[in-house]
Amino acid sequence: MKILVYIFLLSFASSFQFNNISITPTFYSDYESEGFIWRHKLNQPIAKAGWGVNYSYEKDNFSVKGRFLNNRFFGITDYPSDFSFQQGLSWWGSDRGENDFDFDFSDLIICYKLKNSTLSAGKSSFNISEGKRSIIISNKSPSFPFILFGWDLNKYLSFKYIHGSLKSTVIDENLQSYYNQVGYRRLTTIRNFAYHSLEIKPNDRFKLFFAELVLYANRTIEPIYLIPLVPFWSAQHYLGDIDNMQIYVSSSYKFNENSKIYAAVLVDEWSPGDTFDKLNNRNWFSYQLGFNIKNLIENLSIYFEYNFSDHRVYRHRFSVNDIYSHGFPLGFWAGPHAEEYLLIAQKEISKHNLIFSYSVCKRGEITDEMLTYQYNNIYYERYSGINERYSKTTITFEPYLQFLKMSFLDNLDLGFHYSHIIYNELNSIEEIFNNKKNSFSITISYDLDKYYFGNHNTLNKH
Repeated sequence: MKILVYIFLLSFASSFQFNNISITPTFYSDYESEGFIWRHKLNQPIAKAGWGVNYSYEKDNFSVKGRFLNNRFFGITDYPSDFSFQQGLSWWGSDRGENDFDFDFSDLIICYKLKNSTLSAGKSSFNISEGKRSIIISNKSPSFPFILFGWDLNKYLSFKYIHGSLKSTVIDENLQSYYNQVGYRRLTTIRNFAYHSLEIKPNDRFKLFFAELVLYANRTIEPIYLIPLVPFWSAQHYLGDIDNMQIYVSSSYKFNENSKIYAAVLVDEWSPGDTFDKLNNRNWFSYQLGFNIKNLIENLSIYFEYNFSDHRVYRHRFSVNDIYSHGFPLGFWAGPHAEEYLLIAQKEISKHNLIFSYSVCKRGEITDEMLTYQYNNIYYERYSGINERYSKTTITFEPYLQFLKMSFLDNLDLGFHYSHIIYNELNSIEEIFNNKKNSFSITISYDLDKYYFGNHNTLNKH
């Protein structure tokens, strides 16, 4: 633990800036008295910490922005629970056999801006949504390599294209033998996605958003999906209907500068001709509804959101086309067969920040039998099998530190948190598992977006 304190102290004194180049150490440490949401069935302390570097370069229309962090969990050897909105891990491991393990992540964005367009590439996460969560591309999955093209056609229309490379968990049997000699490494099949969207803003209040996402596998690059303006609906038919296609529509309306409502729907493998056929439909939807009100009373903001996913979304008849990366859904963080109610209230008091959040989430089972049912139009009753549920109430206090008038405090954040969490895992007959915990935590971070290494570690602000 001494090395963490040492690195932390260095972070105050070792920032480097020269002309257009900036290199700044970053650090965070977080202690949870009863494990927070990382471990469901045991109420034991867990700590995590990370240290690394932020770097950037900017000149004229060109910029580079990156981050690398090495991290460690203390007090846990098993993989943290995936039933959490926190970003998943792309790699983890421990060779010491102790009660901890290491993991790391890195992000990078290289960007060139023109008058009405942007071209960027790198490795990053995205959260495409009008609200807090996303049902099409969220930052639940680890960051991934991408190229992005953005184009503002005029003040009413804007276009975005993303091509990303994901990590599947499907073993590549043709090449696996090459990685099974002195030791063993698992080689998986290639998985990519292409996404494009059109945003329509007829005025300052109303916004309409249309998008397509197609996921394809077993090809390094599919040329037709590199053409940003080609409709993917038609392109995947041209290729033989072997890929996984999604359509996304969202809208939002601002009543004024402080209040907004929004809604979104995602359609997975929609068949227009069968939409209203009760027996042979392809109504595989995810929904999002929400609103936020800023300054409801002095410095008080309220956010509410509901997310729902059908048990058939994000999966495909060919598992290689599941819309997942590293085993985590690319869309809604809880994956298919789930729903969440989310309420957040945030109040600023004398520049100190007080946050109340309440999340109730339920997730049903996902089985191979259910996959067979959905493609043979066999009815499955929602939540009829084994389910997971949790309710989480968190109160966070973030004190204002800049009153000390020390320059290094500009990038320092401190947080105190209390979380009351109830977990339930039920089946249709009896209760299997029930646990309640009251977890107290303290977080300190330096030059990090937020105290969570997960959902807030992305360099993008989507």
